[in-house]
Amino acid sequence: MNSINIKKILDIRCFYKIIIFVILFTTTMTPYNVYSQGKNIDFKIDFSRYRTQGSDIYVEIYYSVLREGLTYQQSADGHQAGCLIRTFIKRDERTMLADSLVITDMAKSLQDISATQKFTEQTNIRLDPGEYEIISRLTDLISKKSVTATETLKLVSFPNEFLTISDVQLASDIITHPDAENVFDKNGLRVMPNASRVYGAGFSNLFYYTEVYNLSYKGNNKDSTFRVNYTIIDQNGKIVKQAQGNARKKPGASAVINGSFDLTELISGFYTFKIEVIDDFNNKKVVSEKNLSIYNLKDFVAKKSTIRKSEKTQIINEFINMGEFELNDYFEKVTYIATKEEKKVFKKLDITGKRNFLAEFWARRDPNPGTIINEAKQSYFKLLAIANSNYSQGMKQGWKTDRARILLVYGQPDEIERYPSSSEFKEYQVWHYYTIIGGVKFYFVDYRRTGDLMLVHSTHPDEIQQYDWKELYCKL
Repeated sequence: MNSINIKKILDIRCFYKIIIFVILFTTTMTPYNVYSQGKNIDFKIDFSRYRTQGSDIYVEIYYSVLREGLTYQQSADGHQAGCLIRTFIKRDERTMLADSLVITDMAKSLQDISATQKFTEQTNIRLDPGEYEIISRLTDLISKKSVTATETLKLVSFPNEFLTISDVQLASDIITHPDAENVFDKNGLRVMPNASRVYGAGFSNLFYYTEVYNLSYKGNNKDSTFRVNYTIIDQNGKIVKQAQGNARKKPGASAVINGSFDLTELISGFYTFKIEVIDDFNNKKVVSEKNLSIYNLKDFVAKKSTIRKSEKTQIINEFINMGEFELNDYFEKVTYIATKEEKKVFKKLDITGKRNFLAEFWARRDPNPGTIINEAKQSYFKLLAIANSNYSQGMKQGWKTDRARILLVYGQPDEIERYPSSSEFKEYQVWHYYTIIGGVKFYFVDYRRTGDLMLVHSTHPDEIQQYDWKELYCKL
């Protein structure tokens, strides 16, 4: 029996125990006084791959859940929330349950819940080489709302004959912890994962962990050394921070590399963190890297824009003469691709801050910042014009429709199946995207019979899923 089947049996047994706990949780709560923070559930996953002594690969899956996104219910001791995380591993047409986790929380007051507080969990599993899909679904046990996160997992055996390295795990904290007491403990350390890979104000220390294998080492050559270099690169390929490591003695043929970087001086944006290991015995090198982002509110209210000088005049002039109504209307049109944090920040800004914010908004999304044209912005507003031209209904502008949102977020569909209204069904369409997550579909129905086709189902894990959509909305 291979490792994937063994894990399946163990976790299904564990799952039955968790289901019992979930039933007890939901039936013992007071059936009234339910409080939502008014926030969407923020659920992120990440993973790292490590070598084992066998032919399989050790995989750690990390979860992050923002506390403010959960729904709380009044209890005898204050307010209680709970959520269930179920993670599946899919390979070809076969799906197995990898883990089921329950998170519960007590708050004496809802005012104690802040925007930065989060829960962290982890699943450890061994898998054979191959290509998998991680599908993690979080369900709020009170509101019953669910959100799904997916990742593609490609597993290749670590070679035994030359220098190699594991993934870089980004963490929120690493402390010495000799005894392995929970899933976060490994090699004498407690590594608390940062599944969101977001850093910023109040959370500016990037902790990292990785493992290097097959260093040239012999028992009588204990003085042989290796070095580790660190680099942080921005989205334009520019090195913004680096450190050259001193020579360190090899503890053996394998070594653990961990530490932290202060990110305080870096501005908001997207970055890549690289670790380079050099074996001094033969000068062999190996590199591992991980993407991250930095978010600081001050970057959006600063008086001076951080946009490159060559682009500053052109970009700022687009917004410099806009009034607040125009700025708000403009941001509403691009809100489909804005992050939750960007939406939150924009509402708090004054008129000058909003002008700078919108300039930064597109500068961060420019795929070719060295050119005059911002291709991302150009493409977005071209699609918005298509939406206004094709989807407008009466007083409702086309960009405000469901089809426009899908168009602006995911781009032009590869194929559209159109079904006009008939004696049996209302008008509906099926949009196909063949290159997103292995292929996804979006189903739109004119169920109000106004000409405005509404999204009623999708196979994309982040969108609405109602598999009986045809019976519910389409049938006359």
